[in-house]
Amino acid sequence: MRGEPIKMAVLGGSVSRGRNSFPGGPYHGRIFRTWNETFFPHPQNTIVDGSRPATGTKYFSMCWGEHIPEDIDLVFLEQSINDRRTMESADNWETLARSLLELPHNVAVISISTFALEFAQGIGNGGDVHLAVAQYYDIPVISIRNAILPHLFDDPALESEVFGDVESPDHSIDRKHINALNHQILSDFTTHWMKDHICKVASEQDAPAAPPGRDHHSMEGWWNAPVDMATVPRLRMSEPWTTVNQTRPPLQPSCKSTTSEPRLAPSSTDGWSFEEAPGDKFYWSADTVGAQIHFSVHTVSGHVGMFFLRSPKLGLGNVRCWLDGNLKGSKVVEGYWTKDVSTAEFIELATELPTGTHELTCEIARQTKDPGGGHAFKIIGLATV
Repeated sequence: MRGEPIKMAVLGGSVSRGRNSFPGGPYHGRIFRTWNETFFPHPQNTIVDGSRPATGTKYFSMCWGEHIPEDIDLVFLEQSINDRRTMESADNWETLARSLLELPHNVAVISISTFALEFAQGIGNGGDVHLAVAQYYDIPVISIRNAILPHLFDDPALESEVFGDVESPDHSIDRKHINALNHQILSDFTTHWMKDHICKVASEQDAPAAPPGRDHHSMEGWWNAPVDMATVPRLRMSEPWTTVNQTRPPLQPSCKSTTSEPRLAPSSTDGWSFEEAPGDKFYWSADTVGAQIHFSVHTVSGHVGMFFLRSPKLGLGNVRCWLDGNLKGSKVVEGYWTKDVSTAEFIELATELPTGTHELTCEIARQTKDPGGGHAFKIIGLATV
């Protein structure tokens, strides 16, 4: 409202990336157009799309800085269908939200929540556990599920109106990704909420000053005294109460992925290659038993972890990873699982390394849990702390 440009950003999965969103494109582009054309036009207003397909909060909680800049003013978090309804998802989402809120220039965070009809966990999703965290941090949540579901319950045939791909030749239904109409609804919900708050701020600026002589402390008690509601809580939701005003320092991981700039690059490979998969997905991948890939990693606190793809399809097998030639300390990482979702997962490979540079080696293992005997493995990124 000061007439300055705004920089928005997006962190999300396939919905934010625009799957099934055309014509018109994803919700955040529609929100930005309304802001820039109706609310506060400015030639330097920008939006940065940091979304990645098949990527949940576990990845973004460590690597969001590889996809969006720190000097943002407003960020949309859309991870509801990419996360599962677990305490782990809640903890990861809190790490992500908290790290954004702790940036020095008071970033605004809005949670965007969608839903899907084709996951084994049911209509519920990670957005259900995100909601409790959002309430704790006073983060607004814009959700379309409760507005749309009653219509689907009343007439299940309407699923083509919610998930139907109008641009496909056969108008197929993609029950995991809302369609263009519902991207517009999500945009409308968000911009109407924005408009309400813009009007509220404007009316407060025009309101007359309060009459003198009113002391919140003496007349109405401490509960009505002014408090800085924008302050990030000193304790995480999962931490026990303490009266000592001491906070945990923010997590500051170093992350490199197949989509960062510069992208993750091995120091050497034997049988691995960089894969550009459909849907704007990128991996270091191999499918031959014994194929090795090596990375040089630097750690300050001794922690090294890896992001990789897990899926019930794609013929994924196992790798064995170790550091600095320590085969006895190797870990087996499994790509195949029975969950009905393909998404990035994270595993910690080491926790007590000395500060400095180390060599990580991963090798395609002979053992596999894939029913078809597949040995493929897909690395997405590395994180160190």
